Amino acid sequence: MSGRLLRLASVLALAASAFVVGTPSQATPAACASSCTVKADTNAGYIAPAIEVTSGADVSWLPTTTSHPTAESFGLDPCFQVAVGPSAPVVPVVFTSSATGVTATVNGESKPCASAHSIGDAAWAITYHCQLHFWMNGTVVVDR
Repeated sequence: MSGRLLRLASVLALAASAFVVGTPSQATPAACASSCTVKADTNAGYIAPAIEVTSGADVSWLPTTTSHPTAESFGLDPCFQVAVGPSAPVVPVVFTSSATGVTATVNGESKPCASAHSIGDAAWAITYHCQLHFWMNGTVVVDR
């Protein structure tokens, strides 16, 4: 297994073990070079995927059922927050990394991601979650 896939698998395992309610659906790690799409689900056992993007790539969250706001970590001032739902416009989040952290840009507004932590190999991990369901967590890994 390549180092990149091994890193994604370990991040996914950590995210999945943090909160599990019901029988979890299988989350598949994804690696994206330019843009990535995450399908959000409202099932009680849903586990948001761990995804890996290169710096400057964008991520969009698409619903499979109803609306749910998605944001970075559980902080008071997340670096990104997007509405996810059938009637909500799809708004990509662009993640840019540097030696000191990650910035998320949404609709032209950039904010540093306070939850970003270094995971080695010049990569950063950012936790995201559904703001309505505490067990729906995922991870974005941003490479430099």
